[in-house]
Amino acid sequence: QRSTAARWLIASINTATPVYVLGGPTNPQLSINGGAWTTSGTLYPEDTLQVRGTSAGSGDAERIVEINIGGNRYAWLIRTLSAKTVKIFVTSTTYNGNLGGYSGADAKCQTRAAAGSQTSALGGTWYALLAGDSSMPQDRIPWQWSRAERIGATTVVANDIADLMDLSIGTAINRDENGTSRTNNTPWTGVGYPSSVFEPADRWGTCQDWSDGTAGGGANGFYGNNATTSISYMAVGTSACNSTRRLYCIGPF
Repeated sequence: QRSTAARWLIASINTATPVYVLGGPTNPQLSINGGAWTTSGTLYPEDTLQVRGTSAGSGDAERIVEINIGGNRYAWLIRTLSAKTVKIFVTSTTYNGNLGGYSGADAKCQTRAAAGSQTSALGGTWYALLAGDSSMPQDRIPWQWSRAERIGATTVVANDIADLMDLSIGTAINRDENGTSRTNNTPWTGVGYPSSVFEPADRWGTCQDWSDGTAGGGANGFYGNNATTSISYMAVGTSACNSTRRLYCIGPF
């Protein structure tokens, strides 16, 4: 199956620049300004570029399309996903910014999932949907799934990890592990104000990598709003680290 990337605007060059794709099992090709598919060409400032390649036949597999632009190499990842469904909820309990780092946040999600009337029978491993200093949720949460549903329903939140983090979701994450409605809550996220993509906040926007639960020291934590499906589900504002907020949790894996 052929997979095609979105069209990219090339704004980082100021002169004619050669571009080509490297061969391999993906049989990669490129297209400039919507033109014919080929394996090489020349880019000019403000041109657009698309690439495509052949995905793996089945299972949870990754293939990489490599692109060379003026001697600089870039990679586009093609993933083939199995038909695995995961669930997402917001915790019934709240926590200050000292979550114990990523591992502590994940443990809190695991505890709530084990105790929840809608989640305890699911078992598996659960993760906090949380960014840290210079890293995003998709950098550490398993990607081997093709559907995420809200707890207590089969309503689709996202179709894969990229869809979950692309500035909008299919339905609000407004149920806790017991299926109880939790509306207009503001979970910790650590995701900074986005432009065209979500961006990780730095150490001072993640309560010092989720190790600080105090009001002083200059650290704050970014939070979202779980009543929305737009950008603000992950990025609304910041608050002092001694504030108590919920967590988004995803699993089981």
